[in-house]
Amino acid sequence: MMKQKEVVGITFVNENNQILIQERGSYSKSGEDYSFFGGGVEENDRHWLEKLKKNWISIWI
Repeated sequence: MMKQKEVVGITFVNENNQILIQERGSYSKSGEDYSFFGGGVEENDRHWLEKLKKNWISIWI
């Protein structure tokens, strides 16, 4: 069985459908130059994540 890890990612898109990405530079873990914003979710972050999802979903509906 594969180890599971919960993560969250955010994609910012402007009115011209341009996507904002993060330049990794010296923070690169695997040699990547660019990545999306996000990271792992700790157990004590779970309630904030649920609140964010609920608020963002209600904005787009």
